[in-house]
Amino acid sequence: MSLAHVKRTFEDAGRDDPMYAVFTDHRRRGGKWDPEEFFAHGKGEVDQVMGYVRGLSPAQRTADALDFGCGVGRLTQALAEHFDRAVGVDISSTMIEAAERFNAHAGRVRYVVNDQPHLRQFGDASFDFIYSNITLQHVPPAPALAYVAEFVRILRPGGLAVFQMGIAGC
Repeated sequence: MSLAHVKRTFEDAGRDDPMYAVFTDHRRRGGKWDPEEFFAHGKGEVDQVMGYVRGLSPAQRTADALDFGCGVGRLTQALAEHFDRAVGVDISSTMIEAAERFNAHAGRVRYVVNDQPHLRQFGDASFDFIYSNITLQHVPPAPALAYVAEFVRILRPGGLAVFQMGIAGC
């Protein structure tokens, strides 16, 4: 498996059924996700994570957040309620197009496509918070580890990265 394969998989998913591809619920397959309910799930997840983070670091800065593997922006939109600015990055242009259509925080949230095994489009120490859930498991091991190294590079001193990794395989 390669990043090119991952990109093709999620480009197709972004065209066919983007919400289902991001948050799999077999009852919602075939475009049956209600957008309000879909984004409410993201809000619930981010609210829970941020509650935990505040317990660990009450002084956590809240200027800039990155949602790595944002898909249609389910978590990026929710991060915008906790941070001044949020950036969603995804390998799929079709997912980013959908995220932009659902962007309720224009001016504070932006979306970017990244199909490279690095995050060089972001400068060193650019983010206070990086979140990635159910993404790196789809990435081959070498680029997944490279992304984690990039998280460290783009995280500001005192910032926090929260991510989940699993066994690679789409």
